[in-house]
Amino acid sequence: MALVEIFLRLFQFGYNNVPLNPSPTSHHEHPKNYEFTSYSPSGEWGNFLIKTDEYGNRKLDGICQIPEGSNRNNIFILGDSFVEAFQVTDQQTFSGIIQKEVCSQNIAVSNFGVSSYSPFLSYIHFREYLKNIPKKYSILKNSIVIHVLYENDYSGDMDYFKEASSDETGNIIVPSSSQLSWLQVLNRNFYISRLVTRFYSTILEGTRRNNTERVKSENHHLTLNPSKKTCSLKEEEISTTRRFVEALNAMVKKNQGTYFLTSIPGDPRKEFTDNYKCTEKIARDLNIPYIKPSLNLTTNPEEYYFLKDIHLNAKGHFIVGNTILKFLNIKKSSFKK
Repeated sequence: MALVEIFLRLFQFGYNNVPLNPSPTSHHEHPKNYEFTSYSPSGEWGNFLIKTDEYGNRKLDGICQIPEGSNRNNIFILGDSFVEAFQVTDQQTFSGIIQKEVCSQNIAVSNFGVSSYSPFLSYIHFREYLKNIPKKYSILKNSIVIHVLYENDYSGDMDYFKEASSDETGNIIVPSSSQLSWLQVLNRNFYISRLVTRFYSTILEGTRRNNTERVKSENHHLTLNPSKKTCSLKEEEISTTRRFVEALNAMVKKNQGTYFLTSIPGDPRKEFTDNYKCTEKIARDLNIPYIKPSLNLTTNPEEYYFLKDIHLNAKGHFIVGNTILKFLNIKKSSFKK
């Protein structure tokens, strides 16, 4: 058994899908200093390595090496699984695409995406990061925070806010009430367990797909509507999100950084709404620069989203990355000269 474990580690067969641990402050988080080989139970991607750093954030390996220091500017990208992007390689993520482009300008890109993170949880996650990093210099000074919102963030914020409490200093937190299962503990420590879990998950996913077809006809499109001017959600449905977007903006400004909002629309073949207009409304109300999503994503979803999974494929990440880069080129004054 030990030889099998050594073999699996040697050849990086430490399969995992979306590893998450309970968090005492932001409900859940990535395992810290962790690595795994990503795979899709439905077979849409796989066999590439993903690593997290000492804070649990996804590393962007092999793209750019910029030493930490006061001369380095930063781009922090916040959001959920669309930012986390465990479905594509480091180089294929839109975070990685941006990093490659700005490397020569001494700008480091950090991926703060965590699965199911709404703005409320992203606020807590980023606040705790700023509190825990070494205070050698102001890491946000002359840097940029890009916050990416998705369709379900508004309902997510309302749900997580119901679980909120305060720590001993009065800071708002969402402590998890759960613990890792025995299987999750095994998966964190043994590659053999991960391999068995992969086989089981693949079989289970195949059975589920046979019983329930999620993908609709190619002719069933809910495309982004450029003429739509208003948000269809009620005020009480967006108020929590607005509150923590405003809090993030204030926190970034206080530390001499610049905060931007943007959206990733859902795959219209899977009947998601176009709540991106609500994000645009929040940005307008709070006077926050908004990066409009590309219409190409939903006019040709088969090109930019996986067929079965809801997330962007490599082409979709290319579109998002270049949309952001185009916007940042207009806003070069945000960076230190």
